[in-house]
Amino acid sequence: MLNFVNCRIRYNFKVIPWYTKAKTLLRERHITLEQVGKKLGIGKSNVSQMLNGRTNAKIGYIKGIADMLNMSVAELTSEDHYYVSDETERELIDAVRDLDEKQKREALKMIAILKALDT
Repeated sequence: MLNFVNCRIRYNFKVIPWYTKAKTLLRERHITLEQVGKKLGIGKSNVSQMLNGRTNAKIGYIKGIADMLNMSVAELTSEDHYYVSDETERELIDAVRDLDEKQKREALKMIAILKALDT
């Protein structure tokens, strides 16, 4: 069984545990411990212990939380992914992921135009 308790992510030049990131994102999205517990099939107190790093998290639980956050397990647990807490930035990132390379270049051009209009 994989154990991700010590898996960490990088944010603002500091490393934080995956469960701290998950807890913050769940709170920002108004997802309750009860909702997480229902999705995972465990109690609210078990969810709380897991999100406070007091118990080991099974990979299935981490996957369930990542699904609730519309993220992959890699995004939730990896140091190589940026932690984005702003909802608008998150929506932009999600939208860009669905674009092909040509569309991404066009989107960057449009953003440059918007920036130029703002100055």
